[in-house]
Parts: sequence; structure tokens; C-alpha cells
Amino acid sequence: FRKIVRSHTDIRTAVGTITPKYPHGDGIPILTFDLESPQEHALLFLSVFNSFTFDFILRQSLGGANLNKYILKQLPMPTPTEFSNKTVEANGVREDLDDFLIDRTRRLVWTSHSLDGLENEAGIEGPVSWNDDNRAEWEAEINAVIAHIYDVSRSEFEFILEEFGVLKQKEVAEFGRYETKIKTLEAYDEVSIV
Repeated sequence: FRKIVRSHTDIRTAVGTITPKYPHGDGIPILTFDLESPQEHALLFLSVFNSFTFDFILRQSLGGANLNKYILKQLPMPTPTEFSNKTVEANGVREDLDDFLIDRTRRLVWTSHSLDGLENEAGIEGPVSWNDDNRAEWEAEINAVIAHIYDVSRSEFEFILEEFGVLKQKEVAEFGRYETKIKTLEAYDEVSIV
């Protein structure tokens, strides 16, 4: 994840990804997952970490411009086991919650051959071609599901999305409306956790 965080000048505060096993500087703290399924746990973590809901929580907890691991440890984040016994219903289709998040997060992250280790049995061929419309849909679905996991109401979620003023300004200038908010709230209305 990115160590330097600026909520008033950057589009997002929480910015994380999965990287190949290359050396990194101290400005990019590395988290590893020594669990039974480290790849899946990393993807679940990333789906929460990059969500608007978690980003909003993080912004309330920062006292400066550095995101240190000790701050991250103090923030409320669902554990992998909390995903395993739940189902997402979206557009009349049911899917295991963890599979739903892992699939979409994998598609967002796996954009180069350097991450070919993200292959899975689900048949996703990669790397996944960059398509802005698909990425926006997957991000909206992930954000909607994470908001439901945190038990955020629609009006609370709308408030959270409005707090990302830099993103809103950029999209209003580019599209004439806050596109991310519209798509994410539509996804919120279409998904439920059962």
C-alpha cells in the first residue's frame, strides 16, 4: 500500500495493490499473508482496503500524512472467515461472498504478466485487458458489497461518496456528473448480502 496519504489533494487515501516479488522502497510498505490461501486472503484484503467505506474510515483515523502499519492494525476490517459463510445476491444471481470479491479484485489487479501467479481454477485468462467500463463496473460492485458488509445504509454511503471531493471535481469536469457515485449507488441498490 501507499505510505504517504493526502486526503485533501489526492483522489483516494487508501491505495493498495498486489505486486510481483520485486524489491520495494520504504515508501511502499509490504504486507504478506502466511495463511492457508495467501493469494485469496490478499485479494480479500485488497477489496476492503481499496473500498470507499474503508478509505472513509481511514481518513477519520489519520493525524498526518503517513499510513503506518500500526494505524492499519487499529482500523475495523472484516477477517477472511467473515466472508466465507455469506452470499451476495446481485441481479438475481447468488454467489459466495468471498468468490464474488476475489473474482472482481483479481480482474482489477491482474493487468500484466508479472502477476501471472494470480491464475485460478475459475478460468479467468490473464492478464485481464484494461477496459474502463468493465473496471468501473467491478469497482462499483466491490464498493457496494463492502458498504453492505460494514452495514452502511444507503444515505450513509451517499455521504461517504460525497466526502471524496477531489474525485467528484475531476469527474464533474470530465463527464459533467459524479459518475463513480452514480454507478456505485446503483450497484448498492442491486446487491444484498444473505
